[in-house]
This record gives sequence, structure tokens and C-alpha cells, in this order.
Amino acid sequence: MFPEKMSFDGLKAGETYFVVMFDDEQLSIPIIQTLRYVGEHLRERDSQRAYFVQLGHAGNETPFFVRKEDVSDLVLDKPQLLRFLELSFSGRLSHPPE
Repeated sequence: MFPEKMSFDGLKAGETYFVVMFDDEQLSIPIIQTLRYVGEHLRERDSQRAYFVQLGHAGNETPFFVRKEDVSDLVLDKPQLLRFLELSFSGRLSHPPE
């Protein structure tokens, strides 16, 4: 039922991506963060992170990092975002099992 997941290796520099959270338990009120992918960022001990800038009002950009292993659970491209929102607005986005 959920959209296909994004992979760390599938990210492209300069492209726009999204992170969706919800303001309610029914998953019907989405909060969308818009991100532009900058590139891979290495941290101490070889920890890989995806480096984005979060796009804001009046051109404000804030650094936003996602661990490599979390990209597939958090980051959506445009088609995935549309599918995710379609499922949410139609009530077909079921709450993931805990």
C-alpha cells in the first residue's frame, strides 16, 4: 500500500525531495518538508549521511541531514509524494504496525 521507497544511491544532486510527517494519528493532516539534495556527507567513523538543504520562505535554506540507512524510510521523490498524499487523503494510508 505504501509507495516504493527511495534508495540512498538513487538520490541525485540538485533534485527536489520531500519528507512527510503527520499532525494526527489518522494520517490525514500531512506536514511536508521540501528538500534539495546536495550530496553525500561523510562523518567521523565513516558514517554516511545524505546532505540536503531544507527550502524555506524567502529563499532561506537550512542544512538537513539523513543517515544513509534512514533515507528509504523518510525521503520521497515527487511521484512518491503524490502517491503518499493520495493514499492519505483517500483514507487508505493505514497506520504502520508498531
